Amino acid sequence: MLLALGLALIFFLLLGQTPYGRHILATGSNLVSAQRVGVQTTFVLWGVFAIVGTTAALSGLVLSAQVLTGNGRLATGLELSAIAVVVLGGTPLSGGKASVNGTLFGSLLVAVMNNGLNLLNISIFYQNITLGLLLLGALAFEAIRMPGRKARFV
Repeated sequence: MLLALGLALIFFLLLGQTPYGRHILATGSNLVSAQRVGVQTTFVLWGVFAIVGTTAALSGLVLSAQVLTGNGRLATGLELSAIAVVVLGGTPLSGGKASVNGTLFGSLLVAVMNNGLNLLNISIFYQNITLGLLLLGALAFEAIRMPGRKARFV
């Protein structure tokens, strides 16, 4: 928990207080426009991929430490949860607008939902269906909230 909060603070400061964070948001919002204003988008993308790889490795270490085993298939199927956390946190799939606070809220919401369904002894199959329905609801809410925005899924 402390590790997650520490990383959230680092990324909050990175995105909100540094030029590199603004370049990340600009590149995610519109790659061509970011290039036209002078952002070195190749450097930004390589940096983002390095950050994602580092945090994925760190999460793998934490998960392996929790279950006391190392297995390459240990977190298979958590991709939907990761996408749901970000979307429920308010980050549009079209990019450009990210919120670390929102992502923390989304992760808390998904964790509470999964914990409640586990306590109710609900099958993992139905847990994934519930998470998918929650994700669809969040996407529908985003589409209703911003009707003039053209959806682009790349």
